[in-house]
Amino acid sequence: SSGINAEWPLRPGESASYKRFCKLLDIIFEHEDEMVPENFKLAGNDEDEFEPSPETLLSLRKLGQLSAEAAKLKQMRVLNCIPQDRLVRLLNILDRHIRDSIRLPLNPEPETLETDIYTYQKEALQRMQVSSEASIAAFHILTSNDMPKAVYLEDVIERSVMFIKFHLMNSIYPAYDPVYADPKGKDDGQSVRSKRKKSVLPANKLLVSVYNKIVELVELFPDLLNVQVLPDTLVLQISSLSVSPFFVENVGTLQLAALSVCRGVFCLYEKHRQIILDDIFSSLARLPSSKRNFRSYTLSNGESIQMVTALVLQLIQCIIKVPKAEEKKAQEAPKSKEENYEKKKHKKKGKRRRKSSADEELEVKPEEAPTTTGIVVDDNTDVAEGEGSVAPKEYYAPDADVLIVTSYEQALITAHQFLGAFLRKCSMKEQEDYRPLFENFIEDLLTCLNLPEWPSAENVLNLLGRLLVATFSSKHSDFAMRTVTIEYLGNIAAHLRCDAVSSLSDVDKLKQVLVEQWTHENNEAEDTCPLFKDSENKDTNIEGVVERRDTSSLTEHLTDLQLILLAFLVEHSDVNPELVHARRFYLGQWIRDAQITCEQLVKHPPKAKKVDDDVYKTEEELQEEQDSKVKEQLEKLEKRKKYRLRLCVDTTA
Repeated sequence: SSGINAEWPLRPGESASYKRFCKLLDIIFEHEDEMVPENFKLAGNDEDEFEPSPETLLSLRKLGQLSAEAAKLKQMRVLNCIPQDRLVRLLNILDRHIRDSIRLPLNPEPETLETDIYTYQKEALQRMQVSSEASIAAFHILTSNDMPKAVYLEDVIERSVMFIKFHLMNSIYPAYDPVYADPKGKDDGQSVRSKRKKSVLPANKLLVSVYNKIVELVELFPDLLNVQVLPDTLVLQISSLSVSPFFVENVGTLQLAALSVCRGVFCLYEKHRQIILDDIFSSLARLPSSKRNFRSYTLSNGESIQMVTALVLQLIQCIIKVPKAEEKKAQEAPKSKEENYEKKKHKKKGKRRRKSSADEELEVKPEEAPTTTGIVVDDNTDVAEGEGSVAPKEYYAPDADVLIVTSYEQALITAHQFLGAFLRKCSMKEQEDYRPLFENFIEDLLTCLNLPEWPSAENVLNLLGRLLVATFSSKHSDFAMRTVTIEYLGNIAAHLRCDAVSSLSDVDKLKQVLVEQWTHENNEAEDTCPLFKDSENKDTNIEGVVERRDTSSLTEHLTDLQLILLAFLVEHSDVNPELVHARRFYLGQWIRDAQITCEQLVKHPPKAKKVDDDVYKTEEELQEEQDSKVKEQLEKLEKRKKYRLRLCVDTTA
């Protein structure tokens, strides 16, 4: 990366990486021109079964150089400077290399071999390495920024997916998980659990290299999903590819890569969500019943959960959609001088310390907050030509609250559908194997409950409690299922009770977090912090920190804690991209809660009650005071909602 940064200020044509890449293209095209069509022989009727002659293929070393240089130019964002016709020609050449081993079996029938099995497997793995390296080079090109549409060759993408799926099922999974080692599905009397106890990692270095290349290739799929809209047939293959690794052991790196792919498909392609959930259920039976055997996803607190639990929770969190901001037209009314002055003042404050986006939004004036139909979300400034004034660059997101709340409710519906289907599987007598898996899932939810990276765990657990109560109350449930349901509810209630008791000791930690935030923002010592000075000599409890009697203090502290949480997620999202979805889920939940509270206050406003000090007031005066308080409450809730809407809107290009 140091080489890339050193070349960054240069023009593309002056970059050493750019020159090396162009030189590689010249060598590859020259090699291609020397070949003749007769060097390709037909091995079948299908186009994918054209087997290129070895003379027409590039060496693994040459493809590795091409892939490395393409990755550098992609990071420098200059790969799109290569002429389109040269890129298309290169992709067609790489496509031939992918086809070379797209259906090459690693363990063929013995009678079909012309050499010994060891020699055959060595040659086959070498060909797989060439194909995987060619796919990686092609995907670096396809996932680069601002590529012309002609470059997105669906055949190259489809064959790469076919290559991965075939060799995962026929080469990688059998070597890493003994359950897949018997392709004919013969029953040797051993259970899945006993087979997996004997599992060992493959000793073949070539096979391990192919596995690592496939993982690297799968890691590029999320970028492809973000830059190009794919046809449904291709999305279906990618979603199937991304779900299968979660039910195989000893492929942890592949599971993490597939998690990002599955999350990307689930987020962007709504029609395929139910298909992915169905794939998960159809594959759940392959999981061992051992409670601890498959907990390979490590959480931030050091504990572990099942990969399938992490998958489901992240799929629910990624449904939240944020509006894409549109730049406001020039003829729209500019901001007033007072508002521009406030923006300048905020920017000067920002020089004192580097703030997160959540911190900056806290300083926004209430007048700049959005309406229910749209929201101004950016205050970047550009100097107008011929003038000394600063013109604000504003963005507008129409119907921001509708989009966010609707997608949040869709996430809850998806969670309810998953839990309902899972619980129905457990209630069937012929599907009793699902009950241990369901117990593991509940245990994982309780483990994730208080972690900031998993906001959906609380919602899923809440929905699960309602389903369990409904199942217990139903007359159609058998006695065994109702008994198990009571046990599940008891475990959940006991865990929540322990959390409630332990949370009482976290009051001082919450106070300390708020004090540290105040001292950091104001650049003052802790002993000068005015927070909680009035409660130093009082008994401390949770209400004293977060649920204070004073409504203004409640709003202030609650917002501060929420913004600190959002800033934490933003800070760590570079290392863990999934935290972006966790942040959006929190915002969607808070915006929806504020909206529901406003609706309830409007539909069912509290009635005025006469107290001792109001003996001389008429009922009309009391009701007028009560209406004024309700109006003030609604305004505060609306402001909080608007602040969070501003945090949601995406202004990236």
